[in-house]
Amino acid sequence: MYKLLILDIDGTLRDEVYGIPESAKHAIRLCQKNHCSVVICTGRSMGTIQDDVLSLGVDGYIAGGGNYIQYHGELLYNQSFNQRLIKEVVCLLKKREVAFSIESQEKVFMNQKAKEIFETMNQLKGTNSCINKQHIQEKITYENNIEEYKSQDIHKICLWSNEKVFDEVKNILQDKMELAQRDISSQYYEIIQKDFHKGKAIKRLQERLGVTQKETICFGDGQNDVVMFQASDVTIAMKNSHQQLKDIATSICEDIFDNGIYKELKRRNII
Repeated sequence: MYKLLILDIDGTLRDEVYGIPESAKHAIRLCQKNHCSVVICTGRSMGTIQDDVLSLGVDGYIAGGGNYIQYHGELLYNQSFNQRLIKEVVCLLKKREVAFSIESQEKVFMNQKAKEIFETMNQLKGTNSCINKQHIQEKITYENNIEEYKSQDIHKICLWSNEKVFDEVKNILQDKMELAQRDISSQYYEIIQKDFHKGKAIKRLQERLGVTQKETICFGDGQNDVVMFQASDVTIAMKNSHQQLKDIATSICEDIFDNGIYKELKRRNII
């Protein structure tokens, strides 16, 4: 019997334009009725999780890619980078004039080049009307606001640069960092704290709840979900998942609005 269901948000539970299907909402309620806790596990910080996700009434959240864990309203973990190191990184990246953003639990700080990249990414996702709706849902303001960063706790750095600049960042953070995701074609690096990824966070939560890996099932779609899969027994990749995730998944389910989550849980007699 499964006691813990882990769900990624973007591309898994939620479509970036159309939101969450009713079937997934129903599946979450049925899991909870069957004494299976439901926990969101996302690279998003708590301040950028969409309102429709927050309204689901899930049991807990793993946010920031693994640095933040909340269960039944109780904060279990909230880990961030050393502020001195972050200020050193920000100073370096400003000098190198590359696109970058940094994230606190409440806000995303970015420079002009990163703002333009985020806007281009959003324009590729749908019509302007859909994008505007999504901006409201995301609760992220895409603006050149890096100067607003003072001494907020930062848990993630997103960087678009050549490898030389990334190596300079590594020289500053050294063994305090690891990559959550990397895309060679776009020269993108997503940097988080060492040992505070999704997989480690799930293991910390399992230990806290007295739940084993064998009692855990998860759904994901992205490259940063690989470590999440390694902490779960049954691992389900969405049909549109990154190939690396499909290669290690227990099975592959239908897309979001083909009711993939509901159908897979039904097939496995979890609901």
